[in-house]
Amino acid sequence: MAVACAAPGSTFSKQLLFFLLVLVLFCDACQKVSLHVPSHLKAETPVGKVNLEECLKSPSLILSSDPAFRILEDGTIYTTHDLLLSSEKRGFSILLSDGQGQEQKKLEVVLSAREKKVFRKRHTKEPVHNRSKRRWAPIPCSLMENS
Repeated sequence: MAVACAAPGSTFSKQLLFFLLVLVLFCDACQKVSLHVPSHLKAETPVGKVNLEECLKSPSLILSSDPAFRILEDGTIYTTHDLLLSSEKRGFSILLSDGQGQEQKKLEVVLSAREKKVFRKRHTKEPVHNRSKRRWAPIPCSLMENS
């Protein structure tokens, strides 16, 4: 049985290190964020929270592409006015920029309405079991006391 191992100076370990370096440098930390929210959102309601530091360590400018939402520095998303989400998803972008404007990142946010639970209505022809109190009485007996 042959066992393959990577020596410290082998080409396999160098290729593995190069591959990991490429992944670290070129993978975008700003992922698409999906939030499930109620279909009706009132004004100034917190919608959710996103981690802005994954995209940019210290963003000085945080903007929303949709004026119906505002984003705080900690990543909390609030509505600016009453919103009614339809069955379709609603999306917007959060634009992040550092102080010098050299680095800019974009974070996509998708809001989808929570589905309401549909309760099954009882058919009128189905039998309904009514609860009733148990009817009982003490056992009729007479005991004579010792005199």
